[in-house]
Amino acid sequence: MAWIHTYSGKYIDYKNPDFNEINITDIAHHLSLENRFMGQASEAYSVASHSLFCAEIAQYLDYSPYMQLRVLMHDFHEAYVKDIPTPLKKVCPDFCALEAKFEKLVELRYMLPALTEQEIQQIKYVDLIALLMEKNALLSDKSTWPQLKNIEPIECLKVPQFSPKTAEELLKIKFGELWDKAFKAQPLHNILLFVGVSQ
Repeated sequence: MAWIHTYSGKYIDYKNPDFNEINITDIAHHLSLENRFMGQASEAYSVASHSLFCAEIAQYLDYSPYMQLRVLMHDFHEAYVKDIPTPLKKVCPDFCALEAKFEKLVELRYMLPALTEQEIQQIKYVDLIALLMEKNALLSDKSTWPQLKNIEPIECLKVPQFSPKTAEELLKIKFGELWDKAFKAQPLHNILLFVGVSQ
């Protein structure tokens, strides 16, 4: 058996996944219960909370609504493949391939184009700021991580402390809000609405 039964009742077959089985209900619920840092933090901190924090940082940095949306969605695939720490990924190349597959499936489900290199770097920058601030707030490790060497925190922002249920609901709300801002004024929205993708 190589499939899971999701919160909303969908089946995800890891050998032959169908992007039509992916939905924001499952994504928000799964990520609200998925801990960052493999549970090494001083308190529960979910991927959903991280996603919301990243979107807040992107807004502070004056990213466009579309890029705020892509920032919010950058870990949506982890609803299906979990949040695996980067050091572990480095010794699991097969997992990295599976992760990339589900990143693509999320793009297909929401009819989003592949990210450009510039967009990838924009998202990475936000992710690193969030990582630094989360590390400082939640982890006992006070060493300097190489990837954070030139990253500075945003002093006016704070790492959120959401319960799983609150994070789940806020993630769905934020996804809908950013989707509307990014696409509702665009002709593409009518196509997305027709195929059942639009929120």
